[in-house]
Amino acid sequence: MSYYLLDFDKNDSSYNLDNIIIDDKIILNEENFKYPIYYNDNHAKEFYIKTPKIRLIYDWSKLKYSQLKIRITPKYEKTENFIKIIADLENKVLNHNGIKKKKKLEFNSIITEENSINYLKVFYNENTIKITSDVKNKDFKINEFKANSEIQLIIKIPSIWQKNGKYGLSANVYQIKYFAPPEDHDLDFFDIEKPIKNIIKEKEFDSHNFSSSPPPPKADAPPFPRFAINPSMLQSIKLKPVD
Repeated sequence: MSYYLLDFDKNDSSYNLDNIIIDDKIILNEENFKYPIYYNDNHAKEFYIKTPKIRLIYDWSKLKYSQLKIRITPKYEKTENFIKIIADLENKVLNHNGIKKKKKLEFNSIITEENSINYLKVFYNENTIKITSDVKNKDFKINEFKANSEIQLIIKIPSIWQKNGKYGLSANVYQIKYFAPPEDHDLDFFDIEKPIKNIIKEKEFDSHNFSSSPPPPKADAPPFPRFAINPSMLQSIKLKPVD
């Protein structure tokens, strides 16, 4: 299988909206159809998106439906860029000639905005979804995800769908990477970073003792003379005042 992965973990400039292929319509029945979507990277490939990390605000223990509505948070460069890429892709769908003529159809976006908060709508199949995590030797189910954890999704965009007078992008979760909160890692924050002590030796000079020993000379240096000043010598020296 050949695929193209748009990865928001990388600053990859290879993605180009013009490379998105919307193929010919496939009629499923009298009312339903789909347009397959591919990415032209030397040849037509299945199109996947790896989202940036998204922080969960609530536990997922009470999931009841196969559609996820995920709040896209926090707001920063990667998540805002993700929203823009989806908006550009959907705008291409809206302007596709084969669909544009069907004015009675209502478009459903996979990105919705409510009270200035953006949400991602995707479908998942609990029996086929692949879940990995950053916790060793532990498997998680999707309804075990906790608040304050983070997730990344691998989303497959296989086609444009049309059903019951509505249409939009198909967005199916292929894989989830779960980043558990600190309590699931059994972290000890007192030992996680042990301080490194830099010992700096400073020379101490005694103002009453002027005869301190100099450091040993290098091997190739001439002998370093050792001397001491007798305090009685200072009394015989006349110092000229300086303006």
